[in-house]
Amino acid sequence: MDYITYSEKLQHIKNLAKREATGSCKELAEKLNVSESTVKRMIRCLKILGVNIKFCNYRRSYKITPKD
Repeated sequence: MDYITYSEKLQHIKNLAKREATGSCKELAEKLNVSESTVKRMIRCLKILGVNIKFCNYRRSYKITPKD
């Protein structure tokens, strides 16, 4: 996957997470047409970039939370 596509997918994850609409890791992988391990790497990348993204078991979705 090239850099632009990767960046677009990172932005898409952020947009979905803001609405708590990512679904599970497996569901997000299907939405992005990537593997679950790629989704996990992308979530780690967002965290490194300073995005406070976490998985909410209640909503069964990733969400972006305010910094502590």
